[in-house]
Amino acid sequence: MSRTKINEAETLLAIHLTENEIDFEREVQLDPKRKWRWDFLVGCGRSPFAVEVQGGIWRKKGAHNTGVAITRDCQKMRAAIMADYTPVNFTVQEVLTGTAIKWFLQYFEKERTR
Repeated sequence: MSRTKINEAETLLAIHLTENEIDFEREVQLDPKRKWRWDFLVGCGRSPFAVEVQGGIWRKKGAHNTGVAITRDCQKMRAAIMADYTPVNFTVQEVLTGTAIKWFLQYFEKERTR
């Protein structure tokens, strides 16, 4: 998956979130000691999410499918939890097909009815 396709998906997710009036920030570093950046921080209050749009998942040696990369991703997810965010990952395809925004809408609707 090319970086262009990933950027396209990230741009589309930002559009979807904006259209649905869901608060978000892009490219956020939660842990100042690490270089990790989350593609999005979504929502606020009781249910903030640290969101990654995962590209390159079908490559033999992609950014998220080697032993070192998986270990780094696990550390990054735990750091998000320690910062009171729930980590959520979507594939590029899930963003492009609308699955990601549908998930957020379902989640926030569920939260509103609690």
